[in-house]
Amino acid sequence: MNQSLFALLLFACWTVFLIFLVIGYRSVQVLIGKKKSNDFTPGIKHGTERYWQLTRAQSNAIENLPIFATLVLIGNVAGYIDTLFINACYLVVGARIAQTITHLISTSVIAVNIRFTFYVTQLACFVYLITKLL
Repeated sequence: MNQSLFALLLFACWTVFLIFLVIGYRSVQVLIGKKKSNDFTPGIKHGTERYWQLTRAQSNAIENLPIFATLVLIGNVAGYIDTLFINACYLVVGARIAQTITHLISTSVIAVNIRFTFYVTQLACFVYLITKLL
């Protein structure tokens, strides 16, 4: 497996890890009787603040995974993989993990600005990958 595909695998693993955290929280809440299984309405805030931040981070990872996967897979099929392409892929993964961690640590203005910077870093990498593929 080449390194760009490995970076894609890492992004997918991080996303699945976040999904399991959400499922774990929900399962515990249902099992201890604090919530019913249908109390977790999408788009409506429910649970603790940290849990809500986790669900938003998980949703954002899911939303961005197909974009990243498309770019990495096209790059591999077209044979456009080079050191800069691979570095951009790893930067996407690192920025995604850092964005999630920042998202979970705080919702202060500075934390939101830092989180936004990590998100813009991912978008800049996506733009780089797109221009590389064009």
